[in-house]
Amino acid sequence: MTPNLRPFRQFRKFAVERTNLTSTRARPPQEYFWYMVQHDPDPTAYYSPAALVIEGPLDVTLLKSALGAFFADHSVYRTALTETDGVLQQVVLDVADPRSELEVIELPLLPEAEWAAELTRSVEELVARDFDLARGHVLWSRLIHISPERNLLVFVAHHAAIDASSFGQLLPWLFAQYERMRAGTALLPRPLQYLDFSEALQRWQDTPDGVAAAAYWKKQLHDAPPVEIPCDLPRADVDREREAAPLSIATSLMHVPVYHDVPEDVRAAVARVSAEDNVTSYIVYLASLVWLLHRETGQTDISVEATFSLRPAHKAFESIQGPLTTWTLLRTKVAGCATLREAIRRVRQVVGESQENGPISDYYRLVPHTLRRAIFNYVPLPKFSATEKIAADLTAVHQRLPFARWKRPWDLHITLLDAPARAMLVWTGNEQLFTRDALVKLFERFREHLGSLQ
Repeated sequence: MTPNLRPFRQFRKFAVERTNLTSTRARPPQEYFWYMVQHDPDPTAYYSPAALVIEGPLDVTLLKSALGAFFADHSVYRTALTETDGVLQQVVLDVADPRSELEVIELPLLPEAEWAAELTRSVEELVARDFDLARGHVLWSRLIHISPERNLLVFVAHHAAIDASSFGQLLPWLFAQYERMRAGTALLPRPLQYLDFSEALQRWQDTPDGVAAAAYWKKQLHDAPPVEIPCDLPRADVDREREAAPLSIATSLMHVPVYHDVPEDVRAAVARVSAEDNVTSYIVYLASLVWLLHRETGQTDISVEATFSLRPAHKAFESIQGPLTTWTLLRTKVAGCATLREAIRRVRQVVGESQENGPISDYYRLVPHTLRRAIFNYVPLPKFSATEKIAADLTAVHQRLPFARWKRPWDLHITLLDAPARAMLVWTGNEQLFTRDALVKLFERFREHLGSLQ
């Protein structure tokens, strides 16, 4: 979903201005993870690991310098979160935490058969250090030096400071600086900062366009009914816990996710429908979830929480590090729709209106938790490859790591990893509401709806 910035041109003007501020109000993604951490005594589910094997003659000293420049250039990795009178602030610190510096471990001639175990062990050790959002502790890194031509690089970051798009930009930026340092040429210019972006949104909300957007969303959400997803277990305790939590952000254990590569014939059908109905693949998959919820509940007024990134909305946003993921609440009335294709067209209209009216300001205070039961998390990827060239003489091979047990504040959670040549669905649900078998059957019915497009 590429956001339309026409309704808030003033935001575009604010967004490219660099401020001299060192603090501003936290954005919803930061609030989301901050309050989940406060609620959960074991916050490791909110950490994002990444690991790769680097093939080629890596200059370790130069990499350490490049990482230092990275922290200097991206203040989100030295930003503390502090709560005052119920309002969360992000405060930029002068320097990054010393523990964020690249740690180098020498393990010469470690057999390849042991690499995965060593990477997993390193991730576990870095996770065990814990993070302290109130002191700006948000990223740890380690390099395992095996030989002059082979190194293992590990990052563990807190999700309050990074999202999938940021991770996708981290390596290119880091190694572009590495190459420039090696060549003795000018370093990359300092990008727009996450705090500048956040402050621009705050300023935009007070403009006439921002005020009009807030009025639109209040009207749009008025009297919206919760989606009463049939559950196997009573939901009263879940609702009470959410109601009592700050901003209604209370976490629950989620089932181990179901991973599903979308078959080529289904991807082709999605592409065909997208072209015929002049919609994006985002809308087709989202509408399939709306249609599933309609068919499962019998309701014709369906609210789904959805994510999108503001990163594609402006050239200046492309190099920002930080959680640019934005939440919105899409309310679709499918009364009169007899087929999924008709629902797709209805969802297209809803998404278009949401874009015309901009993001929802003060999201968690405006959108009640009862409307946030099902989420569609869309992650567009430029490619879906394990191997990438990161420098003239260096190749990175990304390693798949086991994720910590998911804990999230939703009933159902579906993620679409969408790349030009591949798409993957990741589906999970709340253990307090669904049995594993029921969840898998629900996912199978979702796949059947997608398959009906062929």
